[in-house]
Amino acid sequence: MSKVNRFWLVEHFDGDNLIKQYVFSTGIMTDKGMEKFLQYLDAKYNFDDEDLIACFFRKKTKNHRNLIEVRRGKGPGHYWTLNNPHFTARSIPENELDRYLKCDNLHDYR
Repeated sequence: MSKVNRFWLVEHFDGDNLIKQYVFSTGIMTDKGMEKFLQYLDAKYNFDDEDLIACFFRKKTKNHRNLIEVRRGKGPGHYWTLNNPHFTARSIPENELDRYLKCDNLHDYR
């Protein structure tokens, strides 16, 4: 039995509207790396410097804010952000990937 190639599908939404999709091999980014990437996208599209600096204060300090949280689904390979615009990431088998690609603004790194 051959190994099934998997790809990250990262989607950028504004409300229910799909804005952009990114596709790349799971072999080039770990699950932890994906969490960091989603935090970066969330920060880039939702906050300015003044908002973000408080995210890096020590957690138990008065001014700390947890604005760039990433949630993890059950099992590996499913993540999402909580703000709007928001981002999702899923690990998808190669043979199922085409049915998920539905955005004109697709960044395909396969």
